[in-house]
Amino acid sequence: MLLLSACSDNPAGVSQDDLTFDVENNGLSVFNNSELSIFYFTVERGVAAQIFWLPVSSTENEITSNNKKFIPFSEIFGFDMSEEILFFFWNTDEPESSEIRNRIVSTGE
Repeated sequence: MLLLSACSDNPAGVSQDDLTFDVENNGLSVFNNSELSIFYFTVERGVAAQIFWLPVSSTENEITSNNKKFIPFSEIFGFDMSEEILFFFWNTDEPESSEIRNRIVSTGE
């Protein structure tokens, strides 16, 4: 099942059409169809307002250009299958807050 939802415009170069998501039984597959690598942070939507986080750009949370990555639900902070996932992404090592975008991914529950 392929699920997509709202995304803000990204002046940093990765457009909303460059990322697609596939919710699977035990995780989330993210396809980066852009020419740029991205970095990400995932969190359950209801938990997002209760935490403070800073972007970290490393090979562990990178999805390279024109590739996909599988993220197990166990690696999504605060994840509960009945909730939505916030997928934050950026494409610089030290992004400004205005360069961080997000997608809301429904789990279909």
